[in-house]
Amino acid sequence: MYTCAKCNVLACGSQDPAVREKMPKIDLKKLIQEGGTHPVRIEKSVKKSGEEFKKRIRKEGKNAALNMGLRELNKELIKNLGRLYYRTSYGQNVLKHSLEVGHIAGMLAAELGANVYVAKRAGLLHDIGKAVDQTQEGTHIQLGVE
Repeated sequence: MYTCAKCNVLACGSQDPAVREKMPKIDLKKLIQEGGTHPVRIEKSVKKSGEEFKKRIRKEGKNAALNMGLRELNKELIKNLGRLYYRTSYGQNVLKHSLEVGHIAGMLAAELGANVYVAKRAGLLHDIGKAVDQTQEGTHIQLGVE
């Protein structure tokens, strides 16, 4: 577990096990490439990886929203979308699945004469509760609604 010994806070800022699982792999790979496992070097590497990880989460969330043509999502939704990049459900990446659902929902809406923007948004966000369902009580459906 990647926690700061001083403040007992996760370095990557996430309680999500799927996100935390990636951190040691990233850190270990960097440490091996740099050729050092000194405790100070490890601490710096963990901190840097955590910052890079947060950036990657934001980037993946922004890319997903832009891919759907959704420019008005708040920062928390963007962050949760980015977290879905690191989740799988039934062997499929949850963010990729959500993008596919958003595109299909948009096509169906266009065929039916319904609001394409709303359909794409609903499709993209339909599993958003999975971004936090391991850190809070309730099903991903209940959490997504909230």
